[in-house]
Amino acid sequence: MSARHNPHGLVRAVLGMACLWLPATAQAPSQVGLPEADTFLQGSVRHPVMHPDVATRELWRQNHQGLPHTSFSSAVQHRLTAAAQASASTSMDLFSNLTYVPSLWDQGQCGSCWVFASTAMLEVALASTYGIKDFLSTQYLQSNATSYTCTGGDLTTFASFYNSKKILVPWSNPHAEYLDGAVNPYCSSTLVQPSLIGTTPSYAIAQITPAQISNTSLNQTQMIQAIKTALNQGQAVGFSFYTDFSDTGGFYDFWDNQTEATLWVNTFEGGTWSDATWGAHMITIMGYNEDDADPAKHYWIVRNQWGLTTNRPNGQLRLPMQMNYGATFKDSGYTYNCYEFETLTVTMTPPAAVAPTASVSTATARLAAGQSLDLQATVTGTPPLSYQWRKDGSPIAGATSAIYTLPYLGSSDGDHRYDVVVSNAAGSATAPAVTFAVNGQQLLLNPGFEAGDSGAWTWNTTLAAAKASPFRTNATYPHSGAWYAYLGYWDSLDSGNTGLLEQAVSIPAGAGSVSLGYWIRQVTGQTPPAGQQPPYAALDTLAVRVLDAAGNTLRTLRTYSNQNVDRLLWTRDTFDLSDLKGQAVRIRADWAENAANLTAWRLDDLALTFDTGGGTPAGGVLSLDLNGDGAVSPLDLLTFAKYYGTTSASCLFSGDSTVSDADLALLLAGM
Repeated sequence: MSARHNPHGLVRAVLGMACLWLPATAQAPSQVGLPEADTFLQGSVRHPVMHPDVATRELWRQNHQGLPHTSFSSAVQHRLTAAAQASASTSMDLFSNLTYVPSLWDQGQCGSCWVFASTAMLEVALASTYGIKDFLSTQYLQSNATSYTCTGGDLTTFASFYNSKKILVPWSNPHAEYLDGAVNPYCSSTLVQPSLIGTTPSYAIAQITPAQISNTSLNQTQMIQAIKTALNQGQAVGFSFYTDFSDTGGFYDFWDNQTEATLWVNTFEGGTWSDATWGAHMITIMGYNEDDADPAKHYWIVRNQWGLTTNRPNGQLRLPMQMNYGATFKDSGYTYNCYEFETLTVTMTPPAAVAPTASVSTATARLAAGQSLDLQATVTGTPPLSYQWRKDGSPIAGATSAIYTLPYLGSSDGDHRYDVVVSNAAGSATAPAVTFAVNGQQLLLNPGFEAGDSGAWTWNTTLAAAKASPFRTNATYPHSGAWYAYLGYWDSLDSGNTGLLEQAVSIPAGAGSVSLGYWIRQVTGQTPPAGQQPPYAALDTLAVRVLDAAGNTLRTLRTYSNQNVDRLLWTRDTFDLSDLKGQAVRIRADWAENAANLTAWRLDDLALTFDTGGGTPAGGVLSLDLNGDGAVSPLDLLTFAKYYGTTSASCLFSGDSTVSDADLALLLAGM
């Protein structure tokens, strides 16, 4: 099991693809360019960039030029000058001041590069100024911004937001981890409702102050000295740039095909803006290296927020120190700077260290096999806080967030003791353990695919053999564990293919209910057709069906298509199959690709469960709130009757003509 949060119910609308750093008020919808279409890399769509018009770029320039100049420590400057005069090689990297997980530092298909880069700058400032090292939430800003972050933002916008909120929220808070990066070509708003994000604990701040390092007034030597000084006084440097992204030799070409040891040389300096291929991006200078005897090989260490790839295991690039800091490009008769450099400082009153307290809250309704369960830590204490969930006193691997999700309950999950240890600099606390019982049995073999292609599932596909198997193992993408089923495209070359995944199972007869549930997430490369509004043509489909032993369709549970933007995040779908008790069936998923703009689905944590009723809530106390409405009422008798396959008349324990409180009292007495 993993510690991933259950995203069900978080979807409000859907995202688009644009990485930008402009003020939200400056961007009209007509100015937003579409992403770089449906180019696939390592199974997903390329990260987006932004295509602002001339008026927007001018506004960005004015915002930047309106910032105060970065203040530099004379002591740091003198130390760096002395080192240079002594020809001493130097290197440093502020990444040690950060606690974020590099594999999670990925904006995905949301235009939030400016949020990620600015947050990294803020984390460095907290660590260097106050000794506070914590992984801060980017989702908090994206969910609470008055205008959605895919439509604009720069360092000034970032600072203004936090100067109004006065708090910083840790990534580990409930629902504060980043979710807006789901592959999603229909941009409109955040996927996470602001009210869901936990703001306790948090850091109280007084002021965030952005500043600029002026490449319009400093020459190359002065810029190198200024950036080195900023880094050595504990300030990461935001680096915003315009360039060609999509042509041969563009930034995508460099990022995708070169290693981290290769310096990025922008060959498009002095060029002319193209709406089709040029864009803007913001990343973070964290350090530098001058160890080589050749100054032309000295470089800035720059962190991008495009995740980790095989050739970029640290998610970074190298920028030559001897670059042309004053480089320009042209558009519509205007000349613009290719680059901008910015810093920030933060002012706060450091909180006094208070040891944590912890408790665990969970659902109180009856727990049936197949349902999911969130165990949530309720804590007090001074951040940063760390979490470790335990089962019967043993740590659960990967369960280090405020919420621990059991994706589907089986009998093996019940009758164990679950708790969480919460720690900070002042001490630790262990929450009182919770226990629960799970009623019902799992009927599927290898339901979460953790046994890989063990033979429990039958599959076939028209894909080439090297691409055929639907069983994938990747710690980043499953709903839980390490494995999931991947149904649909493999890369941009596959279209017109089909495939299926199925398992034969016999459903027991007798009193009780039968339900099928699974977690599903859509991955799509479809972009909105030019000039069209949704809904668009459904090009690719996934049908989940129940067949009889002979292969005849008994029921089509749901047919998904690239229109199902409500499934861009992991979501659980459930179906009642109680009418199929006593039958031999096949649980089957069929997919079909019908166009070059492809869609696939990740499927995980299936549960086909036979539930005989009863069950207990967390804490081990018998609950008769069978319908989960928070009260024990006559409706629970009807629920009881449903689970045991009886009619409402069977619940007339008191012998009167209605299902009443008297019947409930007799039921209680009999149990």
